[in-house]
Formats: sequence, C-alpha cells, structure tokens
Amino acid sequence: MIMFKKTPALLLSAALLASSAAPVFAQVAGGVMTSVQVNALLAQGWSAKHTILGQPVYDEKSTKIGDIDDILIDKTSGAAQPLAGVGGFLGIGEHYVAIDTNALKTQDKKLVWSGATKDAVKALPAVDRSKLPANEISLKKSLLGASVHNAKKETVGKVEDVIIAPDKHAYFAILSAGSYLAMDKHDVAIPVSQFKFDGDVQLPNATKDELRALPAFNYSK
Repeated sequence: MIMFKKTPALLLSAALLASSAAPVFAQVAGGVMTSVQVNALLAQGWSAKHTILGQPVYDEKSTKIGDIDDILIDKTSGAAQPLAGVGGFLGIGEHYVAIDTNALKTQDKKLVWSGATKDAVKALPAVDRSKLPANEISLKKSLLGASVHNAKKETVGKVEDVIIAPDKHAYFAILSAGSYLAMDKHDVAIPVSQFKFDGDVQLPNATKDELRALPAFNYSK
C-alpha cells in the first residue's frame, strides 16, 4: 500500500471545529461531530458507500480504466487507498490494483486517475486481499456492513458508511445504532480511531443506549 503522511485521527476535525461550536463528547466515541461538521468533510471528500465503491475511474482523456471495487484502510494512520478492478471482460480475468490515492480526483463528476494510462495500469501488480499486511483491512470485506460489538460481545450497531476526508484518510464511520425492534433510524459518526479490529469490528466500551444518545448523523441534502 502506498503510504501517505500520517495525520492524527482528529487533526482535520480539530481544524474545522476551531471556527465552529464545540462538538458533543462521549466516553464511548472519543469525539463526536455533528452532521454539519461531518458533511463539511464530505463537501471535498468522499462517502465510500455513495461516491467511491462501484464507481468507474477514468484517465485524463476520459478513457475508462476500471471500476473502484474496494478501499484498503491502514488501521494505524487511517490512510485510505482504493482498489480498481482492471482488465478482463465482464469480470472474467479481472485483477485488482492499488490506485495512487494522491492522483485520484473528481473532475466533471467523474473519478479521474491523473497520469494513468490503461496499459500502464494493467501492468501494475495485482493486490491479493487474502494476503493483506496486518495493519490493513479491506473496507468492503471487513468493515462496510459489519456488525459492531462491545467487550461483552453485545451487538451495538452496524457500519453503514465510511467518510474519506479531503486528505484521503478515513476519519469517521457512520454507524447505525437504531433499535432492532422498531423502524427508527439513528446513525452516528464515530471516529475510526476508536474501533478495534480483532477478528471482528469492536467498540469495546460502547453500549447501544450510549450510541443512541449521541447526535444523529444525516447526509446533507
């Protein structure tokens, strides 16, 4: 995985908060931001679920290179690196390559890989998600849609999305903490740095009631 400058997990958040109202803090989450504050990150960043996964990626001549199939996340730094499925036909013979995240940008509502060519990308080494380094996880296989447990093995929520900030780091997971017995929806933005990954996804000190008491997150319209 191409590594980026390591940024403290809440550094970008702190910069945004410097000119806004202080967020609600809770022991379970470390630091919780309001919808307005998280959507400020999204204004120039990405929602993994809604704007990255499954999206086509193009070169600078608008030639399609492949599709974003996954995002690798460094558990220590939070650095996020998309994987593109390239080559093959109708998924047959396709392999996955790591995108230089610093070269990935949005242009005319399309994802563009600056400096890439179709032939050069096909020549990149394939990434085997079954053999990732210990410090990396696959967002698609290990995080998105995963049930979240506390230290008592109680299920406290489900990961619905991950927010990739403008500096290409995954700072927040959108966690569904709504009641299983009712149709009420209650999503909260939890710093990724608060999660532990040890065979499953954990918020060790969380309880469902505590998460439901946090400010609800809603995407901006």
